[in-house]
Amino acid sequence: MSFVSELIYVANNNILYNDISVHENLCKRFLSEYYGSDTPFMEYFEIEAISFLLARLKPLKVLEWGSGQSTLFFSQFIDENSEWHAIEHVEDWALKISLTNTNTNVKIHHVPANNPKFDNNQISGASYDDFKNYLELPSDLGPFDLIIVDGRA
Repeated sequence: MSFVSELIYVANNNILYNDISVHENLCKRFLSEYYGSDTPFMEYFEIEAISFLLARLKPLKVLEWGSGQSTLFFSQFIDENSEWHAIEHVEDWALKISLTNTNTNVKIHHVPANNPKFDNNQISGASYDDFKNYLELPSDLGPFDLIIVDGRA
């Protein structure tokens, strides 16, 4: 059933939109049909909140700790004169996102952990010193209008 058909079904059967599962399902269907499978791996309300902030604030410079589908998805909503900086500590993932990225305003910065033990997704037990360069890079790039924390480190 298409998104429009589902909306008509909901309306004709008096299904209430204040039922969060119905609302979320419809929104996920809309995102899926409109953007395909390229939506972030987040709950819909998180996508909605970040999209709202981007539309409302119209940031000229965004920092995202971590990179991934959210980087590719949300960066399409910034102005052509804006910058999006994503900092990633996992080299293979940073490369994959960089190669997938088509937005020239987006810069993926690979910053390995200071302690090579944490260069993959293993972060349990890490300290500030283990990720010092990753954590301090924004001071060289900023200031920022919006900061999104979507990383593990």
